[in-house]
Amino acid sequence: MKICFLADSIVLQQAGIKRYNLDLLHSISNYSNLRQLTVVVPERSVELSDYRQHTIPILKHIAHTQRVRQFTSIPRYINASDFDIVIEPAHFGPFRIKSSTKSITVIHDLTPITHSELHPKSSSISHKVFMPSILKRGDLILTNSFATQAVIERKYGVESHVLYPNIPQATAGQSNKNENEQYILAIGTLEPRKDYITLIKAFEQFLEKHPQCRLKIIGGDGWKNQALEKYLQNNSVSQNIDFLGYVSEEQKYKYLHSCTMLVSASIAEGFGLPNLEALACNKAVIASDIPPFKEVGGSAIRYFPVSDYSSLATQMLSVMHQQIVPETRGQLESLRESRKEQYKNLFNIFDSWR
Repeated sequence: MKICFLADSIVLQQAGIKRYNLDLLHSISNYSNLRQLTVVVPERSVELSDYRQHTIPILKHIAHTQRVRQFTSIPRYINASDFDIVIEPAHFGPFRIKSSTKSITVIHDLTPITHSELHPKSSSISHKVFMPSILKRGDLILTNSFATQAVIERKYGVESHVLYPNIPQATAGQSNKNENEQYILAIGTLEPRKDYITLIKAFEQFLEKHPQCRLKIIGGDGWKNQALEKYLQNNSVSQNIDFLGYVSEEQKYKYLHSCTMLVSASIAEGFGLPNLEALACNKAVIASDIPPFKEVGGSAIRYFPVSDYSSLATQMLSVMHQQIVPETRGQLESLRESRKEQYKNLFNIFDSWR
């Protein structure tokens, strides 16, 4: 089969969606009846050098070109190339594809719709306008968790198929830590959905008992961070916080291996990959009690009510005092086996389309 994979999200992004989509691309390249796999990119990518690339550039001097080409030059190329399957791994599309080509869309979460106040207005509006038609026209909808699947079913009455991301193997890894340094780690774009204000308020309480501890946050600047910036302004807690921006995968795992614990305070998510990565490093994880986190973490993670910073602080102090090492092997192996079955089912669907 000839498959086209639309890779803007891999080339242009750095967050978890990129890692998920890279894994999806690598996994599809192992499909036994694959005849040709073409990756459509906005610019040549060294990271994707092992794949056949076709460049459809974004004209940076013209506004909204990335979106416009999704309705014009990208479908023209796909329709002229007689692909059997086209995969849009990042919510938005594919559009205007001829009926003989099977269309697959990956939905990572519906938070621009369900939690629109946490996203830029333009993103929320575009998702609300286009999502019903994307879901209706797609031959197959993929999603990253049963929690997200349930949201899609509840809101739109559309069936979807779950594909877990690659489940990391437990590793010993190298340390990125000074001998006497203790720190709490958080991973995620700086945006309201990650609820860093709750984490920092909990950290303030935690510092009363452990004043030398630090909080390190891996993630680039996002949107709507005025409240976070205002909270940190002239606040002494900022002296104990390191905003690290995006780091390489290698550096990220060094930070994971060296941290005392990982905390994920999100209000809403689609999956929760950093939690799994921390568990694979045998680190304690504390997370908000949202459905995707509980699906991914099971009993290997400690939970606290969303936005309840006092409960979070209590959990952080408990982990620090008890030096808890979670039992993760069973949870990770269960997710790994589920993922194998999910890809087997996906490739059976591909075979049925031949």
